[in-house]
Amino acid sequence: MVKRKHEAKHVADRASGRIILAGPEEIDATQPLLGILIDECGWKADQIVSRPKQWRVPVHPSGNRSWPVDVAIFNKPKNRRSPEHVVAICECKRPDESSGVDQLKVYLDREPHARVGIWFNGVDHAVVYKTQIGYTVAPLGTPIPGPQDPIHLGARPTLLTYPALREAPSLVPLFKRIRDRLAAQDTNVNRDEEILPDLSSLLLLKILDEQANKLSPRRPLSFQAKGEDRRATSQHIRQLLATELAKHSDVFGATELRLSIDDESTAYIVEELQNYRLLSNSIDSISTAFQVIRGKAYKGEEGQFFTPPSVVRIAVSAVGPTSDDRVIDPACGSGSFLASALNTVFNGLKTIIGEDTAEYGTAKRDWSTQNLYALDKDAVSVRLTKGTSD
Repeated sequence: MVKRKHEAKHVADRASGRIILAGPEEIDATQPLLGILIDECGWKADQIVSRPKQWRVPVHPSGNRSWPVDVAIFNKPKNRRSPEHVVAICECKRPDESSGVDQLKVYLDREPHARVGIWFNGVDHAVVYKTQIGYTVAPLGTPIPGPQDPIHLGARPTLLTYPALREAPSLVPLFKRIRDRLAAQDTNVNRDEEILPDLSSLLLLKILDEQANKLSPRRPLSFQAKGEDRRATSQHIRQLLATELAKHSDVFGATELRLSIDDESTAYIVEELQNYRLLSNSIDSISTAFQVIRGKAYKGEEGQFFTPPSVVRIAVSAVGPTSDDRVIDPACGSGSFLASALNTVFNGLKTIIGEDTAEYGTAKRDWSTQNLYALDKDAVSVRLTKGTSD
């Protein structure tokens, strides 16, 4: 259960853009959910009805009384506020899944055209599908649906493949949710310096799995949940980590590695990451998101202070590295300078050689393996840099 700590304050609603007086559940859950729907899932703000004038569902089929719902989603912007075109109803007021799902079923009963319900408490979520015989709660790990996703449970694929992964415009909110959930609920760790090594290992494991399956569109990905059994998912991922560590000890920077986080947290991270294609993001977006969740206290204790991405881009642009240069960063952090230099050099090679040639791929590999160097005293930073620059 998520504890609501905030006092009411004025914020800008993510969908309407209007200034509203927001209570704890609005700040902790509703506004973050709107961010997920718009930034991660791909819904347009003008397809969504939220505050200040919320969508209302009737208490009874006949009668004047109605209930406001936290968020309603419509199939097209032009059909917003049309009862015949409601796609989904979202509930954020109930902090626990059981009561949230029950409330969604009540709302969906009164909205005959809505097919999907979404519950979110700021950390965890559940997806409820309306069926011909009632309601079905989707399996753990089912992502919050976007406009491109089927609204019927039976249409979802059973195993994830690389082409089925969705792009995440920003990884920052996703990483923040993972960090906050582990800090609040993990039974083994609760400090950033304890969480981050395991998170970086799982992040690298996810990237390696995508790289291994990128050219095999029908092969199921290894980095995915094992149904409803979170302990089985955790055991599967821990075994996968041991297997990949044996093959890529140089990338992980270790020959032996054990996760400290508990089984619930391991499975939660997999469920949150498994549906996104990390390789489709810009080369420095992962390191940028990772920097955000490291925490000021952790960075201060270690003497680590990360350069803002805008400053990195300006600095690298001023230097202007080319394929004739050798680049070294003696305090690489999470690899922002290296990633930016890599982008600059690759863009130069693309101009000279052309992108759609075998020679371009060979030139990229040769330059990055022979001319790119990094050092850092922090093992987590080195691991992350290797993963995002591979």
